[in-house]
Amino acid sequence: MKAAKIEKEYSWVIVFDEQEIRRLYDEILKILTENNPLKPNLSIEIGYYDKSSFKTNSLDDLLSDENTSGKEIEFVSILGKSDDGKSIKIVFGGKNNITQLQIEGPDHQWLYVTKSTLEDRLKNFRKSVPRTGTLIFYLSIAILLLDIIIVPKMQNILPPITYPSADATNNPGWGLLIVILADLILFIVLSILIGYIFPNVSFLIGRGVARFENRIKLRSNLFWVVLVTSVLSIMLAILLKYLRI
Repeated sequence: MKAAKIEKEYSWVIVFDEQEIRRLYDEILKILTENNPLKPNLSIEIGYYDKSSFKTNSLDDLLSDENTSGKEIEFVSILGKSDDGKSIKIVFGGKNNITQLQIEGPDHQWLYVTKSTLEDRLKNFRKSVPRTGTLIFYLSIAILLLDIIIVPKMQNILPPITYPSADATNNPGWGLLIVILADLILFIVLSILIGYIFPNVSFLIGRGVARFENRIKLRSNLFWVVLVTSVLSIMLAILLKYLRI
């Protein structure tokens, strides 16, 4: 009889800490040993950003990982199998920085009950903040709005944005090139900063704890930088309008 199977992906922002992973690990163990006295086979794979990986059967090996900057954890995969055909696999991080859940079992009822139980555990890892890609999208809109507000006020400072050609059409000028280049540099720098400060998956293991705390501080500082920059931009726009530049 072919085993039933469920696969699901969760595009949540995840904070992976010791307390919650112990609870999840115990839950997987409990599910796989229910009505089955034999101990299931649980294995853990740790993948790093340097493309190396490490496999172990001990949760303590994962929790004692140094997680250094030179060998930072990229993903953690937990695989549990029992001798009666039940299988659970959970992957944190890795491809597209998403959480993956795969369950195989003897029948659909067991599958859906197990899925519901594990989802309740996984929700404890979830943080209600936008993903990195969403924040970068908001950044692009903010830069565009800033151009709409500031650039028309700087027509006498910048080289011509456009210039008329012989056939009475407007061609892009040096001013447009300067604006695009400035936007591109600002977008790249801030996108890298956002990617560092607001990762989709944070592993609070080893030195990852200190990195996470530093990112929280940087988030607070970034808030004030954005606030002050926004106020100065508005004041500059008002000043330029007052001076009729």
